[in-house]
This record gives sequence, structure tokens and C-alpha cells, in this order.
Amino acid sequence: MSDKYNLGQMEISFSRKPSVVVIAVALALSLLWLVAQTVQYVGASFDPFASDWKAESSTFAPKDSTYIPIMSQILFRHGDRTAVTSPIPKVSYPAADYYMCDMGRIESFTYKGDNSKERPNPSLKIIATDDEHEPVCEKGLLTAKGCRQHVALGGKMLQKYGNYYLQTSTSERLSLTQLHATNYDRTHKSLACFLKGFRLFEGEANLDVKVAQQASTILHPNSHCQQFVDAISDVYTTPEWITRWKSHGEPLVNPVAHELGIAEDELLRYITSKGKKGPLWESVFDQLHVRMSHALGFPGTLTQDMYDRVRKEASVQLGIAFSDQTMLEIGTMALMQMLYDEMDRRFTDYKKNRSPNLNDRLQLRLYSGHDTTIIPMLCAMAVYDDEWPGYASHFDIQLAVKDENPFVRVYYQNSDTDTSERLLKLPGCAQDVCTLKEFKAIAYQYRRNRECDAIP
Repeated sequence: MSDKYNLGQMEISFSRKPSVVVIAVALALSLLWLVAQTVQYVGASFDPFASDWKAESSTFAPKDSTYIPIMSQILFRHGDRTAVTSPIPKVSYPAADYYMCDMGRIESFTYKGDNSKERPNPSLKIIATDDEHEPVCEKGLLTAKGCRQHVALGGKMLQKYGNYYLQTSTSERLSLTQLHATNYDRTHKSLACFLKGFRLFEGEANLDVKVAQQASTILHPNSHCQQFVDAISDVYTTPEWITRWKSHGEPLVNPVAHELGIAEDELLRYITSKGKKGPLWESVFDQLHVRMSHALGFPGTLTQDMYDRVRKEASVQLGIAFSDQTMLEIGTMALMQMLYDEMDRRFTDYKKNRSPNLNDRLQLRLYSGHDTTIIPMLCAMAVYDDEWPGYASHFDIQLAVKDENPFVRVYYQNSDTDTSERLLKLPGCAQDVCTLKEFKAIAYQYRRNRECDAIP
């Protein structure tokens, strides 16, 4: 299957073949306009970086003369989306368009491909609409707001790294870039919107977007993996989980049910649904967060204070789950080790000067994932602060060279709580900047469980 997204002047296609995890993607961008203009993006007219190329270049961050970046691995959560969970039963919501998706309407399918070689690949084209509230009653779809979030994030990263790319040609930049995404509509579109803001690819180019077909992937291990299901069920029986539920989770049931206007047992059934062996507040939080994000109003008499308590409890519960060694082995060690391995290969090539013309150029890796990608990583690095990562939250894991020695700087921004990136001080690193060896010790602190992951 192939999904084509028309984002203003850019069109990006994700082609999926059942037998492979790497899919060919045709990515076309127009030449950057020389004069300031407003670009029509999907679902709305917006362009946070509408100035011309020269004006943008003047705002790029200056090069670091001490730590010279040679690789940046940017991992982000998808943008704002519709809810992924079903509405809480018997709750009266104040707006009927609850599952609205304002990304744009879907045009009819077209077909590509040579029948003699493979099945025709349907191409799904997203058409820009003037109405941001186009009713599309589907779960988990990126909204126009979510697209704008990633255009802005791409622009922010362009300002950070633009001076490291201006000296390279389009073909060189393409050779230095790799793209990864989970097999979800919202992560594909978020990646496309990020690239729109990044504005580094001119003309036409072909890129491989590495996408795993399995629902359980390195970027998003979930309940489709039986070992994951067993591990999370075991977490529900630990003293830490039981104590937390008794002291904080369970006391929330009565007041939340009261403010929603439903019976306690109805709410309990909802938060223990989908075969869970323990109660999770995540599903209630998802419902409320989507409504708040779109100013749709809370159901019943639910207050902001109660929403904040639900969010905190959902955040703490996931933190407890991914602080468990088995959960880390299944949930994030494969990703952490892949990130380290990429940097180790890059520094080895740098030392051996295997590509003389590109040896000092910044290599870029983009990973489009989920909140359940980010939380386990924060837990693995022992820096999770029990704050749920907002839409378009991101890591920038930067490999830099100082005096010909490799160092790793980990930047993180929770889009809901941080006004800008912050440099994380990782336990196990002597300074704010880790040596590559210190980062390896974090990435390889536990074994990698290979039964639940697939290289994206």
C-alpha cells in the first residue's frame, strides 16, 4: 500500500510491501521561493517560516567551535491526533464532533505499479481544505494542528543545524539522511510535516523510509507482542504498583466517576478493558487530553484539577511499568542500542575518513514514533520526571567530536512542559556531556529481547 500526502508544495509517498520492512518513498519538494509568501498547508493556511532562504540563513545558530556535531538523531512523538480509545460508555460529551480529524478529506484511490512485478499500490492523496473541522470519524489520525506542530519542529531543527548543511549539495544531504517511522498513519504524516519545516531537500529526490510492518516494532513495542503482555501483567502484581494504586489510583475512581456522571463500576470496567490485568488511567487521560487540545470541553462537571490528577496518575503508572527491567528489555533496549550503534559506526567512519568529501558533515537520522517510544527511553536513561510527553515532544541525540574524541549530548523537550530544549544530565555520565563509552554503558545496561522487536 502507498500513502501519498500533498503538503503544499511537497508530496511524499510511503509505499508498503507485505514482504519487506524497508519501503521506497518518492519525496518531491519544489525549489524554495525567493520571496516571502504564504503556503497553503494541509487543512489550513500556515507557514511559520515564510521568509526567503537568505533571511532564514541569517537566523541559523552559529557553529559550535568546541563540540563539533557529526551526527544528530532526532526522535519525536507524532503530532496532535484524534483519540485512539473509544469514548467512555454512558458519558455525555458536550460536542458531537469528538473524533473530528482536520487533516483534510481523502480523495479517491489511484493505482501505481507494474502488475507483472507486484500488486498495484493504491495511492492515498490528502487534499487541503479550508475547513479545519472537516468531520472524519476515525481514531488516531493526525490533525492539521498536529501537522503544524511538526512543521514548526522541523523549522526549529533547521535553525539549529542549518549552518551544517549549507555547505552540502542536495544529493549530499540526501546521502547523509535516514528516515524511520512506525507503521501508523499519524507517524508517517508527522514525518512528512517535519520535512516540510526542515526545508532542506530541493527538487526531486528518492529516500527510503524504514518502516516495520509489525505492530510491535523497535519504535513502538505494544500489546501485540505476547511477551510484552505477560511482562506488563507481571508489573501489576509488584508491590510498587499495588501500593501506588491503593494510595493514588483507586482513590481517583470515585471523584472522577462522580464528575463524569457515571457509576464507579462503569469507570472501572473501562480502565481495565482490552484484556488488561490491571487498571490503567491512560485511556481516560487520552480521552480528556484530546478534548482539551481542541477546546471541546470536558464531559460532565469534570474540572481542570481532576484532569491534572488523571494525567499525573497515568504518567506515574507508565513510569512504574517501564522502570521494570523486563519491560525495558522488551520496550526500549533495542532502540537504545540501535541509537548507540549508529553513533559508533559514524565515529568509526569519521576516524578512518572513509568518505573524505563528507567526513565532517552532519549525518541525520529521523525517527517518528509515539509517547510510548519516549517514556521508555526516559526511563532507560533514568531521567523520567513523571510528565507525559506532549504531542511533538522530541529527543535530539547528538554525536559530537572534541579534540578528536567522541561525545554524546542528549537534548529533550516535552512540548507540554518545556519552552525549549534542555540538555539532560544522564546518571552514569560524569558531566552533562557523555562520552560515547558512557552512553554505551546506558544503552547496553540490559540485554536486548529480540522476540518483540523488528528493525524499522
